[in-house]
Amino acid sequence: MRTLKECKMTKDELGELIDKSNAYYSICSLIDNNRGRKVIIRPSGVQTFLANRLAWATAQLLGLFFDGNDSTHTGTALHITADHFYQNKIQGKVATFKECMLVSARAIRYMCKANERYSIYREAKRLFVLYYEHALLQNPLYSEMPCGIELDEWLEVKGTLDRIEVDEYGEHIVVDIKTSASNVYGTKVEEPTELVELKSQKTLFEKNIKEQYKSLNSEKRLKKTSDERKVEIEKEIQKLENELELQLSLFNEKIKPLEDEVAHQQYLNDCIAAKAKYGFQLAIYAMLYQIETGIEIHKARIELLVKTKEPKLRVFEFELDDLKVKVDAILLHIKEVLEYWNNGVPASVLFGFNPESFRGSELKEFLDF
Repeated sequence: MRTLKECKMTKDELGELIDKSNAYYSICSLIDNNRGRKVIIRPSGVQTFLANRLAWATAQLLGLFFDGNDSTHTGTALHITADHFYQNKIQGKVATFKECMLVSARAIRYMCKANERYSIYREAKRLFVLYYEHALLQNPLYSEMPCGIELDEWLEVKGTLDRIEVDEYGEHIVVDIKTSASNVYGTKVEEPTELVELKSQKTLFEKNIKEQYKSLNSEKRLKKTSDERKVEIEKEIQKLENELELQLSLFNEKIKPLEDEVAHQQYLNDCIAAKAKYGFQLAIYAMLYQIETGIEIHKARIELLVKTKEPKLRVFEFELDDLKVKVDAILLHIKEVLEYWNNGVPASVLFGFNPESFRGSELKEFLDF
């Protein structure tokens, strides 16, 4: 029986093993050859299982792990750097930004080829500059905490929690750092009619004042305009400016609370989207933490670093209790699928493929459809 380490292969090695004219069934045959070995379910892979069973099976059953790319290397370096900062903080120390980046440089030197190191280090530093300011506010209880549980002699759920924190009410929170090229957006919140009308009235008012202001300035510049009239025009302009400032202030007093309410609702919708994307992973971590410590976790936080031209840090918080109920069913479902597989049901029947899902695009080059 081969161990997971012995089963690992690169995509180039896989390409040499399979018959590309019938790639899907060749991969499934390789998976079937690994029946009977211990399987590890990782929380980060549950979403993959739900979206693309073949992608999950090639990693967890066949041991196919694609070579790390710049994005995964950057994310790994950021996690290692953040862990260094938090481990120091847990011990009552403060790791400087320079110290953290030295840790990042060492990790990158270990992970990456020489010609890739500088660009990855530069990107990791760009993101950590933003994160470091946020990190100073956090008070972790644990950082990079390993945990796991055996569901059977051949099946284990195992993972590493990014961070556990305790809020002002004494509640434990599971926290996960993510890096992504794209932001997370929930259902767009439409502005209420009152807000739309107020903005329209404000725009019309500003336009009217500016037209009056333009007319007065034009008259002021005319050669035939007397000095006395110019003095009057200055007074009228000042009056318009005062009126503009007053009315805009009144408009903004009415508009701001409505805009704040829209922004708050949009944030809640964004949190729902983040929960849909990452929630099951965090719920499993919460379950493992409870088994490990006996302490329940009801809330999760995602710290998402968006790798745009100007990087952004988005923080999403959401409740986990509803997902924790579903996690048991999902893990039981995965266990049942694996039992069918171990009992001889072919991988081609059990592990479907979705080329548009996470990792599906990477596997697509090997498959016929």
